[in-house]
Amino acid sequence: MKNFFLTAINWIKKYSFLLKLIFVASVMFFVINQLASILHGITWQHFINLIKKQGIVSIGIMIICGSLSAMPMILYDYGTVKLLRLKISIKKIINDGWIINTINNLAGFGGVIGVTLRMNKYAKLKDDKQCMATITKTAIFMLSGLSIMSFLMFIDILTTDSVYKHYKLWLFLGSLYAPGLYFFIKFSQKKLFKEFTNKIISIFYLASFCQWLGAMIIFLIIGKQLLPNMEVIEVAPLFISSTLIGMLTMVPGGMGTFDVLIIIGLNSIGVSKTIAVVWILFYRIFYYIIPFISGIILFVHQTGKNVNKLLDDMPRLFMTRWAQIFITSIMYLAGIVTIIISTMPNLTVISHIFSELLPFSFAFFDQTLNMMIGLLLIGLARGVYNKVRRAYDLSIIVLTFCIANTFLICISWKIVILYSIVLFCLYITRKSYYRIKFVYSWSALFFDALIMGIVFIFYAVVGFMSNSHQKTVKDFFLFPSDDIWFAGLAGLILAMLLLIALYHYLTANKDIGEDFDEKRVKAINKNYTSYYQHLAYLNEHKFYYYKKDDKDLVCFMYQIKANRCIVLGNPMGDKKYYKAALEEFMTSIDIYNYQAVFYNVDQEFSLTLHDLGYQFMKISELGSHNKTDEYNISERTKELSVHEKYECLDKLKLISKQSNDNKLSSFSIAKYTRDFVLSSKVLTYTDESDDIVSYCTLSEPIDNTVSLMYIHSKKNSSEINKKFMTDILAWSNKHGYKLNIGYSPLANVGTSSFSFTEERLIHLLYAYGEKTTHFEKTNQILSKYVNDWEAFYIAYPSHQNFFIIILQIAIVIFKKPKKEDVLL
Repeated sequence: MKNFFLTAINWIKKYSFLLKLIFVASVMFFVINQLASILHGITWQHFINLIKKQGIVSIGIMIICGSLSAMPMILYDYGTVKLLRLKISIKKIINDGWIINTINNLAGFGGVIGVTLRMNKYAKLKDDKQCMATITKTAIFMLSGLSIMSFLMFIDILTTDSVYKHYKLWLFLGSLYAPGLYFFIKFSQKKLFKEFTNKIISIFYLASFCQWLGAMIIFLIIGKQLLPNMEVIEVAPLFISSTLIGMLTMVPGGMGTFDVLIIIGLNSIGVSKTIAVVWILFYRIFYYIIPFISGIILFVHQTGKNVNKLLDDMPRLFMTRWAQIFITSIMYLAGIVTIIISTMPNLTVISHIFSELLPFSFAFFDQTLNMMIGLLLIGLARGVYNKVRRAYDLSIIVLTFCIANTFLICISWKIVILYSIVLFCLYITRKSYYRIKFVYSWSALFFDALIMGIVFIFYAVVGFMSNSHQKTVKDFFLFPSDDIWFAGLAGLILAMLLLIALYHYLTANKDIGEDFDEKRVKAINKNYTSYYQHLAYLNEHKFYYYKKDDKDLVCFMYQIKANRCIVLGNPMGDKKYYKAALEEFMTSIDIYNYQAVFYNVDQEFSLTLHDLGYQFMKISELGSHNKTDEYNISERTKELSVHEKYECLDKLKLISKQSNDNKLSSFSIAKYTRDFVLSSKVLTYTDESDDIVSYCTLSEPIDNTVSLMYIHSKKNSSEINKKFMTDILAWSNKHGYKLNIGYSPLANVGTSSFSFTEERLIHLLYAYGEKTTHFEKTNQILSKYVNDWEAFYIAYPSHQNFFIIILQIAIVIFKKPKKEDVLL
């Protein structure tokens, strides 16, 4: 007999996989056969109508109750953390527990999936070889709560007149599992379950009990929603016994076996097969599928955060930017379509294209309101694209109002789903809206102005054709009446006023930067000098100071044009702080929606900017004259003191006016104002009668270097200019200064066959724009006196339009000073 049992056991071990396969196949065959019999004769139309009959409130109750019923399973993870003695926050336990249990709940295979996920999550946090084995042991508690519920239902059947008395054997056998497990753990506690204290055991028993109690409650709530007049508590024994038998099949969630037993049991008390199927379907959806989907979303989000951290935040930036592009595109499209359809209400009748685009617009009772919302969406789209916080807040309000209003007028699930996605994208990108001000770039302004211009032109055509006496049938559909056109025109004007108000709302904050403060500029230049520091006295720049320990270390001098801060030359200050100052400066102006562009910077500083994502291009050459002995100063050249400059101011004004009238070329592109002259060195050239006929302005010495800014002469005399220039060079030699004579703009730029496109096009401007720019003439004048050329560059963000940047810089350079500052 003993040999027979050993042989049988060996045979079972050998063919265990095949036996399991036969068992599962037998169960599935039984389930399929029973389901086929049950579903036979069910009318699907009645089934669908029953689902549709459930209102939004009922569906909402089932979703909330389903989620709440699944939450007690998190106690499994709380118990596991306590068992392994891990230090994990409650928030993380809830987060991880929800992911693990919602996945295990749908595809558990008797808790195998849950154990596997917990091993992956918690085992790596504890350096212990026995950790995985300990987690595996927790799986045996999953049926303990179901066993307790079975005992309660067994008592209920014995004490009441239940129709499910034939399940009492199953319930009795199931109720033995919980006490049997407890005694087994206690018996093996010294060896196999030594980590499991009474407190840990209690947590797992409680988790399992709450899990099955929650499942039963949501099942009964769904039944109450479907059959309000039924005492659903009567089916509690049926649910527990069907769940118990279903779990023994090892099929996820008892799916199949559970369904058949529930349908047969409900049918025995008069519940139709159709309602029973819907009941089970809702139970699967609201207790298993919806929590499962939320768990998967949370898992993807958590995984995404880890991947994002691993890849230095690049995936998040990529996803956020594309989400913003999607939002902007949809809002633009909705705004344009809403305006067009408001302009011509019957356009969708004759145009297939606009009938397809109609779901991308909003519907309001009033044509004027349609116009206003359309333009408002276009304005907000631009603000959203530029990551302006105020635009984000207002977009949430406007889109919510539009969706609600459209839904009340005509129930369109398509538009509700589409704009719900837009609202969701706005929400997930909420942290990227950090800018406190909106500023139009020229390209954006051109694009939006083009849209507005087309709308107005189009509407004018509409008005003209609506008053035409030769109307076709098509015209009638397009322009049904003059009243509609005039109402639309009023709406369009109001909408434009609203758009202007929106623009002022988004641009309400003050620009960044400080006005010229002579004391601060002098203090920072006391130890650290810059070639352009004397241009601060033009009083047309903004200043940004980089501080450390409340001390100015670096200063940027810039002018604002559209959405760009155009920075002149290298910053003033200590070079070792340049990079830190640059990062702070660019971050600060970015919050105000500005971009920094640098022009006439040297090669070293250009390379520093290149490290911060800028590309640079040679834009000019600075001509200088190093000390030589070939020039001697004449007696006709004199240097004016500040006091004498005040006295001679009227004479200098007169010479300047005559110089401009004669259109003499200057040696610099610098502005010329009263404060600037008074802050500069001035050399004068006199005639035989000791009357001033020419003068020049020179910067204060910077590292033994002075810069020639302007030469003005009463007459356009090349001989006087040549003599005076010789004296200026002699004066710099006498004082031991290197003289920067001036810039030669665009010289030697784009001359190589290997130059890139921007450089070659710039060269075309240099070669064919001489009549306007006189750059070549300036270069020829400078070349006579220069013995050293230094390249200077323009540095700009690589993704920006280079030619717009060049145009903005040119406007800044050649902009006339304020009238009150002009010397003339």
